Amino acid sequence: MPSANAAPRRFYIDNLRNIAVLLLIVFHTARLFDAESWHMKDVASYQLAGVVIDVINQWHMPLFFLLTGMAAFLAVPRRGAGGFVRERVFRLFIPLLFGILVAVLPQVYLERISPYVPNRQSPVDFTGGFFDFVPQFFTSVYPEGNFSYHHLWFIWYLFLYSLLLAPLFAVLSRPRVMERVAKAGAWFAGGWRILLLGLPVTVAEGLLRAEFPSTHATIDDWANHAHFLLVILVGWLVASAPALVERAAQIRWIALGLGAATTLITLPAPEWMLLPAPAGWYVTGFIYFAGEWLWLVAFLGFGVRLLNRRVPYLTAFTRYAFPFYIAHQAVIVFLGWLTFDWQSAPFLKYLAIAVLAAAISYIIVRLLDLTAPTRFLIGLRSPRQVPLGERAPA
Repeated sequence: MPSANAAPRRFYIDNLRNIAVLLLIVFHTARLFDAESWHMKDVASYQLAGVVIDVINQWHMPLFFLLTGMAAFLAVPRRGAGGFVRERVFRLFIPLLFGILVAVLPQVYLERISPYVPNRQSPVDFTGGFFDFVPQFFTSVYPEGNFSYHHLWFIWYLFLYSLLLAPLFAVLSRPRVMERVAKAGAWFAGGWRILLLGLPVTVAEGLLRAEFPSTHATIDDWANHAHFLLVILVGWLVASAPALVERAAQIRWIALGLGAATTLITLPAPEWMLLPAPAGWYVTGFIYFAGEWLWLVAFLGFGVRLLNRRVPYLTAFTRYAFPFYIAHQAVIVFLGWLTFDWQSAPFLKYLAIAVLAAAISYIIVRLLDLTAPTRFLIGLRSPRQVPLGERAPA
């Protein structure tokens, strides 16, 4: 069986991940305007913002973890499990610490000095200056206190999952095991069996979600842990069997239509259900999480058909996607705070914040790419260390 190192670069993985990162601008800017609490809010809430968030939420983070599993399949056989873990320390853990200091701390400060902002997620007030607040950031844990990793929970979880899964990845990378996994993946590519790959997550959600709602707080987030770990393993399986990706491409339009249908059905849930709880919750949950996998199949299918090449600008963004993720939410929170008094033309305000946040975040990461110390802090290798086959055109 050809090694992962010998395989051509799968550009659709990079390009799908880049699209998912850029969608964070759409998603987190909408968080300023929806009805749920967040770190910074607009003076009013709008139902359309909530719809945007609900639609993206169904498949967005699962797509990240699916691509993580696919990327791990390509990386571990080449680097070994030990090399994979060492790289995760430098590419995830160190940027996480840096991001908490430079991207999360300012967000918490802005929330603390904004008592006039409605529906703050943690309405604790602070009256001093920024440098007066810095020591307070480390005294207690958000939301009752200040210390948090906010949106960087994803990086923390990726790091933990990398440590946890490394021994399993080492076993799965053995040639004979890789062959068996590839055969299993090929079996799932037959007929409609690809849809069965969504069942483990659906079952895990049914067993755990009611007792363990999403917190991103690590120790009590067992439903999310089961969900994301399973999606990573499915990503490994998908990457091991090209026939699975090809099958996703063949049914991409059907998967997209069915996935969109599940979104339309579950958006008003549970009001549309006549079944009493918990039966209504289980039916709604089954439809919702089955829809998640249908969306992922559609993204894989369209990705391999349309994005498995160097796409101008999009592929070039690969180098900056990770630091852009670290920076973007802090910029959105700052712009939301800065423009709070802009209380007319909310759609124009949304567009202005989204465009400015994308531009400012990109400028920040390009500036951080100028020196070796800042590259180290955000997990970027020197351009000279990037293999020629992995370089995207500027």
